[in-house]
Amino acid sequence: MKINLKNSKHTMNNNIIPIGSRKKVPSKDILYLQSDLNYTKVFLVGGQMIFSSTTLKIIESRLAENPEFLRINRGLVINRQHVKTCQESSVELSNNLSFVVSRRRKPFLNVI
Repeated sequence: MKINLKNSKHTMNNNIIPIGSRKKVPSKDILYLQSDLNYTKVFLVGGQMIFSSTTLKIIESRLAENPEFLRINRGLVINRQHVKTCQESSVELSNNLSFVVSRRRKPFLNVI
């Protein structure tokens, strides 16, 4: 009996995130996603930025099964794997950028 591994759920790598209609990125390479009206800027580890015509809400729904991503304010989703320090109201990522955490999202910081 031959099993088609391409269509198997186990080989469908949950770490590959569809960013737009044609672009897919490994989740470990994503530092953070930033909303820009009806577009999303995806910032990667190597310093690259992907500009997607997909909204942050749609990309966030694709990330729902991936626990390493956390929305910290209205326009920003971060990758927990790249959090360097976490303070009371801000988060610093591995690239030394710091972001403010909204009041409503602060309880979720305990998870980091």
